[in-house]
Amino acid sequence: MGPEHGDIKYLKRDDIGAVMAKGLSETYQANPKNPVEFFAKWLLNYGKTDGASQEATTNRREVAMLKKAHEEDQ
Repeated sequence: MGPEHGDIKYLKRDDIGAVMAKGLSETYQANPKNPVEFFAKWLLNYGKTDGASQEATTNRREVAMLKKAHEEDQ
């Protein structure tokens, strides 16, 4: 067998596998008429909400660092 394709390596990553498993679980529980469409929309929504969550976390860290720097200056 030859080397693994890059897409396979990507999908085997722990963070990607966890998202896929969660989405498939949600799809199974919802039992939609069109599971492929449901899963695709779930992934798109996850990407949007996860990106917003990461941005908020970054903003909170920046605010905390600025507060600490301000407190040290006084």
